[in-house]
Amino acid sequence: MLTAPLTRLVVVLTMLVIAATAWTAPMTWKLGGYVQARYTEDFGTPTTTPPTTASPGTFLDTRPSVLVRATDDEHVLLQFFFSSPDGNKFEVQHAFAEYDTMPFYLRLGLSPIPFGYENPITSAALITTERSQISKELIGPFALDRGLFAFYRSSGVFVAKPLPAQPGTFNAGIAIVNGEPYMTGRDENSSKTLIGRVGYYIPNGEVGASIYQGKGAGAIPVTMDRLAADILWRTGGFTVLSELLSGKSGDVKSNGGYLTVAYRPAAGAAAQYMFYLRGDVADRNTEAAGDYFSRTTGGVDFFINPTSKLQAEFETLNDQLNPDLNGRMTLQYQIIF
Repeated sequence: MLTAPLTRLVVVLTMLVIAATAWTAPMTWKLGGYVQARYTEDFGTPTTTPPTTASPGTFLDTRPSVLVRATDDEHVLLQFFFSSPDGNKFEVQHAFAEYDTMPFYLRLGLSPIPFGYENPITSAALITTERSQISKELIGPFALDRGLFAFYRSSGVFVAKPLPAQPGTFNAGIAIVNGEPYMTGRDENSSKTLIGRVGYYIPNGEVGASIYQGKGAGAIPVTMDRLAADILWRTGGFTVLSELLSGKSGDVKSNGGYLTVAYRPAAGAAAQYMFYLRGDVADRNTEAAGDYFSRTTGGVDFFINPTSKLQAEFETLNDQLNPDLNGRMTLQYQIIF
């Protein structure tokens, strides 16, 4: 772990480099985002409220997210992302500056951490309507953080000019962040968290491994360690995505994972549809009984055009913390602008 004074020095120097470059070149500003209108109906009655429990018959008429980007088309990117997960108030989820030299780039600010496959992407890019249970419980509270990020892609990718990844090449991301969830305020224990992911491109896909090592907030910080392995593979209209996660929070050990299989025909009228099936499990405390979670999710997307789709999804649940909650239905309309 870096000491606090050294971390501050690195942050200040990085900010000065990015700011000096930005001042010497004109910036091009772009506005984008997406809106998700969602209706969710629970089958049964939830008895507790873990991260994935929704209220019965919930209609979220707006789940807007707005992305603001500025780039000098060469090296510097500024990005701000505002999202309203509950449809009531906006949260700042991205606020960072990035300096790109291809294949390396540095990022400073508030950003998704480079851990796992599901975590860094937005909900608009997910196959299912929500992330897996184990991702939400092990990584969800730490998914965004403030700090210094460094990335490498051997195939050469600039955020404004993506190039196709070639098999046999790899990407890597590492971050030194605040040491606790960014919404909780001051880092009381002055320790910094180290996070990293390495991805290796295989034919038609990618395999990855991630690590998270840090301390939780509080006067007596607890160990917060996480590990993950993921694989993505596409062939003949099929997409297979799987991830295994394990973690330790103090003395509590958790593990779980998911497997998603999706199919979308490549051509014809049927290409407007994508069908998917996912199974995900979570053992919240491997040393205790009565907290196991399993879920089977099936759904279909109807792509109206390249930027909008209708989505219908049905889940069957076996959650020992919610024994009376049997399943859930979700209908969603999504438009990207």
